[in-house]
Amino acid sequence: MQSTGMQSVEVKTSSELHIRRRVLVDVGSIFDVFGVISDLVEQEDPEYETKVVVGGVTERVLGKHAEDFQVNSPELIVSNVCGKVTHCLPQFYKEVHHPYVMPSVRPSKNRFGRFDCLYSSKCNLLTSISRQYTLFRGGRCMKQTLDTIRTALLPETIYENNVHMLVMSTRLGRPIQTNSLQVKHALEADNRWAVRLTDTMDDSDHKCSFLLNNFDTKTWRGIAGIEDGDPAYFPMQIKLMLTKRGSVNFFLSMDNVPLVEHETVLNHVTSLLMEIVKLVAQCT
Repeated sequence: MQSTGMQSVEVKTSSELHIRRRVLVDVGSIFDVFGVISDLVEQEDPEYETKVVVGGVTERVLGKHAEDFQVNSPELIVSNVCGKVTHCLPQFYKEVHHPYVMPSVRPSKNRFGRFDCLYSSKCNLLTSISRQYTLFRGGRCMKQTLDTIRTALLPETIYENNVHMLVMSTRLGRPIQTNSLQVKHALEADNRWAVRLTDTMDDSDHKCSFLLNNFDTKTWRGIAGIEDGDPAYFPMQIKLMLTKRGSVNFFLSMDNVPLVEHETVLNHVTSLLMEIVKLVAQCT
């Protein structure tokens, strides 16, 4: 039964409901395949009969650029930065903008109220009519967002800049089965957070969502290398969304994190998200 060398095979598990998981593995004997099958079946829901298909690996299965993806170094991209600038001693209609940006300020009204808006390629600034605060939206880089705020708003009117939400994403480099229970089981087995599956109202066959919270701050401080006494900037909650094309999207709820600490904030949240990406990559 022994083969003369290592061979790549594809193992797919499925049930009456859907394909559960696809695993690529290098094996030296048929017993290696049996071991992989046993591990996969043990993780499936015993309520349903699990079927297993084993086949050879083709270029169609691997994809042309599968070898380019490295689990240890995926690129996390910031796709949205949202937060609020709180102004000092607000007075109605007291100006907070630099005079040279005033020609570009436009009035706007939405369900949240009336604002004076300044739109730019780096982020959008929405200043309340009372001049109590300015919301920043749509930033793709925390440093550029901070630079835009400093360019547009008078420094003497700024009390603090806080980030409320970050959206970050990466790609696994391969399609995945979003209706598999493997990721859910792996996330639930990790004691560094609490997790629950959330409802996806649209295109439910193409993506799945999880809600992560109750992060063990002591553990994450150690992983991020944060010294005792130094501030730690970790999210209060993360919504994790996976798509069938292999996109991994993170929606981070932050607790009034100072925007001026953008480099430290990015380092801390990246250390956490990388651990989640590694876990997801191992389960898909």
